[in-house]
Amino acid sequence: MNFDLESYIKNKILKYGPITIAEYMSIISYKKHSGYYSSHKIGDDFITSPQISKSFGGLIALWFYQLWKKYFYSQKITFIELGSGNGDLMRSMIKIFIQIPEFFDKISINIVENSEFLKEEQKEKLTFLSQLHKKKVNWFTDLGEIEINSPIFLIANEFFDCLPINQFFYQNDTLHEILINFDEQNNKFSYCLSKKLSNSQYLIHKNYLINNKIIEISTSSINICKYINQILTRFCGISLIIDYGYSQFFGKSSLQKIYKHKKISNIFDNIGYADISSHVNFLDLMGVLEVCDNKLYTQKDFLSHLKVEKIANNVDKRIYDSQLEESMGNLFKVLYSKKVNF
Repeated sequence: MNFDLESYIKNKILKYGPITIAEYMSIISYKKHSGYYSSHKIGDDFITSPQISKSFGGLIALWFYQLWKKYFYSQKITFIELGSGNGDLMRSMIKIFIQIPEFFDKISINIVENSEFLKEEQKEKLTFLSQLHKKKVNWFTDLGEIEINSPIFLIANEFFDCLPINQFFYQNDTLHEILINFDEQNNKFSYCLSKKLSNSQYLIHKNYLINNKIIEISTSSINICKYINQILTRFCGISLIIDYGYSQFFGKSSLQKIYKHKKISNIFDNIGYADISSHVNFLDLMGVLEVCDNKLYTQKDFLSHLKVEKIANNVDKRIYDSQLEESMGNLFKVLYSKKVNF
């Protein structure tokens, strides 16, 4: 990585003043040609369920097929994955879809991916589809670019956790935004509080306003789910969001960095070389997906729901053994949202 992201952020703060946490996350994760996802393979620093077990994607593919038979039989489906990573999940699902011609022939396959680096890896993993089965995969940089005219099946596996968040601190009945500053004299990043608030403040639920608590808001996540809600309202379908997060008010910072499969305590270390993420606020996502029948599972309970106890136990064990966080097994959740009433 030739571009010095750390110096870029320092100079930006010195010139314009403290930046929001969302801006900090956006720069180090997504800045073109130099952000983390522009130069790092999935698996270098953290592992995902499709890498733990190739059966993971296959089981989800069969689950989608059963839902198609039950609710959308004979209809065409717009199949969408948000953030396909290294392509393992989509590859596993497609290998099952191919074995079910009545379903495979009805789906169009669409991937939303911002990283050109990861997109190339995905294309390499999925090239067999066009070569052997004459099926095209469509790539987009934004969900809104996809032309939808049929029910959707959407999956997002460990996608929302890497989207930028704003943090606020409620103190003495006053809301402050937590910003990132840089002390040039001591060559050190630090947090600071500001009474000048970004527009994310308008997304804060009043129940989150508790003194001495931190509030995390992901405008990107909420806006994406609002759009999913809109297309499900119009076309119906299924949304499956798999990620780690919380289902009740958290009240503290969930920001974390992972480098070489170990958690870094200081988010200002290894800028551009470590993955930065936060826990997903499933309360907010479910509130936005208002037209849907929503069910929230732990990942292990969801796999058990699919009648695959052995896979569920294997995934759960690997999550605990990964040493990323002691409670990771409980943090992983699956939000299943369904809209089938036309």
